Amino acid sequence: QIFSYARRERCRVVTNDRALRDRLLAEKLEVISLKGKQKLEIIRR
Repeated sequence: QIFSYARRERCRVVTNDRALRDRLLAEKLEVISLKGKQKLEIIRR
């Protein structure tokens, strides 16, 4: 459901789920995830 919504609305998603992240990036959507213990990282393809 998160994937479908993000694809339809073309929005960023905050997740640490690797499978979801890879699917979102394949759709050229931005993903925000935790990098280390205190930093967030924006990932784009």
